Amino acid sequence: MNENHERVLAIYLHNIERNLDKIGREFGHDGLTSDPVLSRVNCDISDDTRTELLRCSSIMCEEIGRIKDGYGFQPQNGSSKKRINAALTEIWTTINDLRPKRLENYGPLTEGDEEMLDSMILKLLVIVEEMSASID
Repeated sequence: MNENHERVLAIYLHNIERNLDKIGREFGHDGLTSDPVLSRVNCDISDDTRTELLRCSSIMCEEIGRIKDGYGFQPQNGSSKKRINAALTEIWTTINDLRPKRLENYGPLTEGDEEMLDSMILKLLVIVEEMSASID
């Protein structure tokens, strides 16, 4: 694979990981249900700044609550199942975009690269389809 293929692969896998994180948050986790593979977050915010951001966020939520009450807005009820299905659909689409025929837009692939990618993609598709089936 050339540099463009590797860049696209890394970006797409990062997007998949981000969607898996969304699914984990639906179940109340602070992050992925396992350690992140392609992304790390360094807490580069000081304790004072963190405290200030949380304080301001709380004030903003209180103001939003007052606006809600003033206009009689009703909270929207969402469905975890729908949100997870949306994330799984995005993951499935992203995985399919990694198929060798699609990656040829970034340059030719060797036959060995095509076979390796097909194998990797198939494994990921089986897992995401298993996840989708368990939700339905």
